[in-house]
Amino acid sequence: MPKIIRAPINPKVLEWALKDLNLSVDDFSKKVRVKPEKVNEWLEGEKQPTYNQLEDISYRILKLPLAAFFLLEPPKNLSIKKKFRTLPEYLLDLTSYKTRIAIKKAEFFKFALKELFGVNPSGDRIFEKIKLSIRQDPAGASVILRNELKINLELQKSFGNGYQAFNHYREVLENKGIFLFQLQLEGDRGFCLLDEDFPLIIVNSSDSINSKIFTLFHELVHILLETDDIYKEVEPPHYSEAPIEKFCNWVASEILLPFTELQDRYGAGLNKCDEELITKISTEYSVSREVVLLKLVTLRYANNDDYKRLKKKWDEEFIKSRTERSGGDYYINKISALGKLFINVVIESYKQGKINDLQVSNYLDIKFANLPKIEAEVYAF
Repeated sequence: MPKIIRAPINPKVLEWALKDLNLSVDDFSKKVRVKPEKVNEWLEGEKQPTYNQLEDISYRILKLPLAAFFLLEPPKNLSIKKKFRTLPEYLLDLTSYKTRIAIKKAEFFKFALKELFGVNPSGDRIFEKIKLSIRQDPAGASVILRNELKINLELQKSFGNGYQAFNHYREVLENKGIFLFQLQLEGDRGFCLLDEDFPLIIVNSSDSINSKIFTLFHELVHILLETDDIYKEVEPPHYSEAPIEKFCNWVASEILLPFTELQDRYGAGLNKCDEELITKISTEYSVSREVVLLKLVTLRYANNDDYKRLKKKWDEEFIKSRTERSGGDYYINKISALGKLFINVVIESYKQGKINDLQVSNYLDIKFANLPKIEAEVYAF
């Protein structure tokens, strides 16, 4: 029987890593498939995991370099909190393990973009051209962004559905230097990562398409304010009422559905909280029904009781539809998650000999043998 080789890890590093990812001992033990008592022995330094277990812990569960577990002190420069310097600590404390893993993946995407491009390929970087301040009039800020992104009613009415709208906005932003990825989050609609050259927007891949569109613009405003954000599905009242969050929500909603346009086009028809009308406006502008309803509440055509009642109904409908939804095509999902621009540059870099097959697999998170299939799909997407 071969001898089992143990890994002499620093228990303090393992303890720090679990705390950094908001992962309890019980949840971690389930992921690593050992009893909690065994994990506690590792944390106390009484026993050590095998090298095979440590590789699984490092690469699959904690997304931390293997060498980090042998350091004398925890690598706090890799901490999630280091990536969100302007975010209140209590908000990070509410952030789930799944979202924290997504943050680590997003950091990897940022590294990959720098490796692939060197410098941001956009010659029209919106984050360099436009700087916002919460002292600005939100309506005025939204006009600046609608003009910059060429968003108008004619464009919005041309979209056949929310997916077309989302893909268009994504392409426009990536042409202006901001890359967008879709990842699985838990309890969060999205987040942004600030960077001098490659700022990123991440949206929850499980969210409804119109909610993704709103999240995209909410995070864009944060980037142009140069403030960190993790956009919660249910935000703590003291955070949602903070000036920055109110500004971002207001500007995002004005970009997608300006107050003046709403009143001019629908006028007297807005004076009642009509779910059918809300759905019509939502479809026409490719915005969530919640955005339309919030506009009506602000205009005093609906009240908070209307908002709570309809939002509860719509949330229940969405949860039911998400449960019933099939997983979809693997390659289409991969393209939706990473985006055509990112996948194309990986493929072209490989063809030009700039990266090898292992790097392709790492960047796209696929088996290299599947590259021809994803290449065929991305050109047909």
